[in-house]
Amino acid sequence: MTLPAISLLEKQAPSAPLNAFVEEYRYRKISLHDSHTIIKEMPCRAANSLDFFIGGSYKTFLCSSGQLIPFARCTIRGPRTYRKYRIEINEDFACFSIRFKPTGIYQLLGIPMSEFCDQSVDASLVMPALFNDITEQLMECKDFDSCKNMIEPFLINQLSLRSADSASEKLATLIKDVASASRITSLYKDIPLSGRHLERNFRKEVGVSPKTYSNLLRFEKVMQARKQRPSEKWSVIAYEFNYFDQMHLVKDFKKFLNITPTAFRPGDFAF
Repeated sequence: MTLPAISLLEKQAPSAPLNAFVEEYRYRKISLHDSHTIIKEMPCRAANSLDFFIGGSYKTFLCSSGQLIPFARCTIRGPRTYRKYRIEINEDFACFSIRFKPTGIYQLLGIPMSEFCDQSVDASLVMPALFNDITEQLMECKDFDSCKNMIEPFLINQLSLRSADSASEKLATLIKDVASASRITSLYKDIPLSGRHLERNFRKEVGVSPKTYSNLLRFEKVMQARKQRPSEKWSVIAYEFNYFDQMHLVKDFKKFLNITPTAFRPGDFAF
């Protein structure tokens, strides 16, 4: 029996010089058979990324209105605080993504991520000469290694222009180790900036406030836990990730995905 689609996902850490800026590279390839169509919704997420779509085109719709969004070969994506997009793939698909550390795009490219929260922006509109050239070269790449070998010299070249010494990055690292967003302000004492200044910089460099970033990280863990343990009770998951009670988890599901926990089907979403 022929499968309707064959999906490949490869992940790899960056070269050592880029460790402070890049979390990982991802290469996803989907081969479709018999005119099959894949439909997925895009969940909330905390990450910033550059995504290069080097296979066939696909359709993106707003979940709220069904409006079709123009296809772009390269997009800059900031944190996504709600279920915004639905994608439909009916051609062979290939995407090379750079997942950045929280302040990575800002530090390497000087792009203020506060302008990209809940956005997927055509990168050719932001830096036309740069991203058109990179995209054109990546279109010639046929596998993960060739994509990485093409993009890394460009990223490494940016190192001479930027610094990884960011108070926002330090705060983001601390946030990952804190169980509750209610304790975020207690971390400010470890950073020599006023709380207001730190929050303003964090929003500019990461894309969202420290509290929202913390909540997104926790909810992503909830979604992954459900994906890995589909029969687990929601009360157990709520306790595991430090929700006061199950109703607080329900509230987050409504806020981030506009559904209840019982309606959540991991297979409906593109992770």
